[in-house]
Amino acid sequence: MSLQPNVSKTDHAEGNLDADLVIVEYGDYQCPYCGAAYPVS
Repeated sequence: MSLQPNVSKTDHAEGNLDADLVIVEYGDYQCPYCGAAYPVS
């Protein structure tokens, strides 16, 4: 299975963009727990 569309350089990313494994995390920033995991200032 592959992600459609693929992760690109325009996506927010951390780490090595050429890694063999890509983990995609979806969050709901209206959820207080998801928002606390990655605060937006």
